[in-house]
Amino acid sequence: MTRPAAQTLMSALTVASSLNYASSVSSDSQNQNQSGSIPGTPPTIEDHAVDQPSSLRPKEDLDDSSDSSAEYMTSYRPLERLRLAAKQPGVDINPVQPPYTRSNCSFMTMDITHDWDFTGGGNFDFIHIRQLGDIQDKKKLIQSTFDNLKPGGWVEFTEWIAILQSPNHSLDGTAFRKWNDLLEQGMRSFGTTLYYPNKFKPLLQETGFKHIVETRNGAPTNACYPGKKLQRIGHLMTQNWLLVLEPLTMPVFTQALGWSPDQVKSFLVDVRKEIGNTQYHSFMTL
Repeated sequence: MTRPAAQTLMSALTVASSLNYASSVSSDSQNQNQSGSIPGTPPTIEDHAVDQPSSLRPKEDLDDSSDSSAEYMTSYRPLERLRLAAKQPGVDINPVQPPYTRSNCSFMTMDITHDWDFTGGGNFDFIHIRQLGDIQDKKKLIQSTFDNLKPGGWVEFTEWIAILQSPNHSLDGTAFRKWNDLLEQGMRSFGTTLYYPNKFKPLLQETGFKHIVETRNGAPTNACYPGKKLQRIGHLMTQNWLLVLEPLTMPVFTQALGWSPDQVKSFLVDVRKEIGNTQYHSFMTL
């Protein structure tokens, strides 16, 4: 998505919650992997380091992310290498202690759902926003990105649609499938849905962004699909699932569905066993 005008990357900002996934998901930039079983794999920053993101306004680089800052340091390595003059501020809602930093990276504490306060009004070439979840005022966030981009700058949103798809139906009748259905049921009771990323595109259009491109890529739950890259992604995704499963499930099942904590923990025993079991083929969409 772009805001009409310049395209030189000069400054980048990353926003992180540092509470999310165990590791970054690396992937192909292809839209279809050779197995034909999933619609593609999530592209990495390295895949797109010299490409244009999904929507344009003009220039600096702001990255809003719920990944850890340690992960940011690894994932955004190409920006330092390919854009040596680019400044890359990282923003986290909590203070972070990165194990190491790069020469053009800095970090600050900020809640990006509030008013943005950057010296000079922002003036970024590129803003990357990822995995923030279903925040309430998406329109305000998108307007903030528009207001803080130079004309012709780009903004990119990356979110999970955490609905499991199983092309060969091997997930049918499993505890993991039941868990996913109940999670969506509980989210709807809260007035939201796991399909919330679908809300971004019309809001971007309404705000005035141009050249909006939407891509959907499959991230396998485990190492069930052939190919070295898909195997690697699958192993990482299994770690991620096991890390977030209980903290993601507990509030939804207890508050929205009326389960007791003990019921949730007992149910998740079987779910955990199935997540890493490669006889069950599934992926969710990035």
